[in-house]
Amino acid sequence: MNADRPMYALTVQQPWAALIRSGFKRVENRTWFPPRSQLVSGDWLAIHAGLKLDHQAGFSCDGDQVRGAIVALARYLTAWTIDELRNQESLHQADGVADYAAGPICWLFPRVVPLDKPIACGGHHRLWKVQGVPAARLAKFMETGTASGHG
Repeated sequence: MNADRPMYALTVQQPWAALIRSGFKRVENRTWFPPRSQLVSGDWLAIHAGLKLDHQAGFSCDGDQVRGAIVALARYLTAWTIDELRNQESLHQADGVADYAAGPICWLFPRVVPLDKPIACGGHHRLWKVQGVPAARLAKFMETGTASGHG
């Protein structure tokens, strides 16, 4: 975590947050591009499991019972429209991308580090700045490097 740049988080409904945490889902579908003032390629992004469950997902997975907590850190690469991503065949076919890319905007996470212990906190819509105790706990987690990353 760069001390000059604040850590931002993205709230994701379950079971999708659990799939990102596990490293199986390396793309998040949104209707908007992340503002460059908040997120640029190479930044770490906190993945926050929201309180709501996406009942339309039609499945559940290990870890999707965790709600209202930061569950992982994801290294942000870029965001493309679904059509742009499909034109990047090597990326589109990568594990964890092709099966979950629906767009209209696809955020790519080439590396995900699950947190050993979720950090309970409220979430917000769009990108939000992690502050206070959750920010301090994330900084400590990143300094100690105790968890193994996927990717």
